[in-house]
Amino acid sequence: GLLTYRDTPENVFKQLIQQYKDKFEISIGFHQEVTQEETDVEKAIRQLARDNNVHVKEFWTTTLYHPDDLPYNNPKAYFS
Repeated sequence: GLLTYRDTPENVFKQLIQQYKDKFEISIGFHQEVTQEETDVEKAIRQLARDNNVHVKEFWTTTLYHPDDLPYNNPKAYFS
């Protein structure tokens, strides 16, 4: 079934890990973001995963090419 939560991603993942870590091998997958607020959430989730021995897989799907694969040095995205 579909689970829905009304909380921050960090708190939701913390609850789920605590609830299921003794029953299942847990992995977290998420789409990589570029803005500061979202990358701060990613950092918090990575730290939570490290603290609980949970595997994390990040995906880049924002553009057709991954920024590291471009033939020139691409600065981080800027937003105003």
